[in-house]
Amino acid sequence: AQILNATEVALLIRATSQDEIRYNTEPDATTTRTWHQYRYTVTDAHLSSDYLRQSADLALVHFQQRSHEPVLIGDILLLALYDGDQVSGFLCLGTKKNQEPYSRQDKSFLTTLAAQISVLEVNNRYLEQAQTDAQKLTALNHRVISAQETERRHLALDLHDDVLQEAMLLVRQLSDASTMSDVADAMPLARSVVTNLRRTCLALRPS
Repeated sequence: AQILNATEVALLIRATSQDEIRYNTEPDATTTRTWHQYRYTVTDAHLSSDYLRQSADLALVHFQQRSHEPVLIGDILLLALYDGDQVSGFLCLGTKKNQEPYSRQDKSFLTTLAAQISVLEVNNRYLEQAQTDAQKLTALNHRVISAQETERRHLALDLHDDVLQEAMLLVRQLSDASTMSDVADAMPLARSVVTNLRRTCLALRPS
């Protein structure tokens, strides 16, 4: 604004599902249904948000084919920001304070600036998405670890309350056995221990 003597400079970024939360949490953003607006006004009289949004909607039709040439819509000079071949937003300038038109040198400078802003905006959005994905992955890892710990706790309780008690009883019976008949009496309990262990193993790793 100071270099070009512009009355107003605005950055309009298209609202997408991926970046909606990020932009809405920034205190200097004015969000409409389609655009997030960031503005710097030099004078008290400035363009309305609706007028900026409508101008950006009109410019989308003009920039259906990739172009870095500025376009003048009403009192606003718009330069497209790109994410690949898709328009991701606009750099918008109001009229100059002295009412002079923007020169070829001004437009060349703005074209370079718009290209740099495009790269920054796209990188920022991708970084936000990567951070969001990382947070989701961390949460998923916590859920997996929690599920594993819960499963291990249940397994330990099952083994303690069922198989371990039977095994201790079997050891006691075999310790007290003095004849083969006493050992034979303990065989059903031994088979029960084996059956319960097999059931537990099958529950852990079904065939």
